[in-house]
Amino acid sequence: MSIDMVLTVKILEYLSSMSPCTLSSSDFSALQKLADGDELKLARHLRYLEGHGFIEKGSVVFSASFPMINVASLCITQSGEDYLMSEGGLTAYKNTITVRFHAEAIALIERAILNSDLAPQEKTSYLSRIRELPFSATEHLLKRLLDLGLRHVPDVVQLVQKFLL
Repeated sequence: MSIDMVLTVKILEYLSSMSPCTLSSSDFSALQKLADGDELKLARHLRYLEGHGFIEKGSVVFSASFPMINVASLCITQSGEDYLMSEGGLTAYKNTITVRFHAEAIALIERAILNSDLAPQEKTSYLSRIRELPFSATEHLLKRLLDLGLRHVPDVVQLVQKFLL
């Protein structure tokens, strides 16, 4: 049985609407209806959500012949709530890495241009154009240079190894 993402979202939305309360038997019946009354289907989807940390652990236990759903512990987690938010909530905020480029980074680029084999007139032209770039263009340039530099990390490691050996 494959996981139906529409159903998983419906389950999360339902649990979110009931949070922080414990589900009653009528609440659980409404949850079963979302899965067309198929308790095994519901249990598999709950297990999937539990595995991703979107609902509390211990909500579903599979025995040899049938699933047991612990209605008392069936509750959406903060990660589940964040998943439902369009911007990802605090989970997205916590998992975001911010890279700040300082004026020193621009100075390094300028130094590289000055030390290049370009003609003096070209150097002057490039330097003035770089200094006139809007922030977004400068940011894009620095990201591209960082990508280029990271692609050459193995070369740097080899150079260091040769130097040390």
